[in-house]
Amino acid sequence: MNDGMNNEKILIHVKRSKRRTISVTVGYYGDVLVHAPLNASREDISKFLNREKEWILKRVEKDRQHERQPLLTEEEIARLQEQALYDFSQRTRRIAEQIGVTYGKITIRGQRSKYGSCTAKGNLNYNYILMLAPEEVREYIVLHELTHRKHMDHSRAFWYDVETAMPDYKQWDGWLKENGAGLIERIPRK
Repeated sequence: MNDGMNNEKILIHVKRSKRRTISVTVGYYGDVLVHAPLNASREDISKFLNREKEWILKRVEKDRQHERQPLLTEEEIARLQEQALYDFSQRTRRIAEQIGVTYGKITIRGQRSKYGSCTAKGNLNYNYILMLAPEEVREYIVLHELTHRKHMDHSRAFWYDVETAMPDYKQWDGWLKENGAGLIERIPRK
């Protein structure tokens, strides 16, 4: 795609999966990723991109202005993991008690695709990179994952329970949407 900004080209990656619709995300530094169903044709994807072109170009221009942050060193990662285990353990215990759920094991990871997850058995995974985010973001992620102990989906009931416990959650979810990719980019690829 020619983006019209100094005639620079935008590299578009397509990731196919078992999904029903086509969507697009623009990474922190202007990387474009199209999420498409397995059976979507190139023509379907092209039409979608043309329909969303204006939004994509605005987002790419904005995101290319961000200055890349350096990758974390092994020492920084070890320190963040240690801080995260303590922080998330305390936070999880308190919030689980508040909303009346139980949970299993807590694991700290450096995933490049998730901030947290909850298994069907109630085991929780949190991303150490969130230690570089505001405290309210960590609060939101813990609440989000623990609410999956009541609803293993993102139904209306799920979001109602999240909002009941944290009325301003959308602000912190928005913070992650705006800044999260920049944090993830600091995690070294394996």
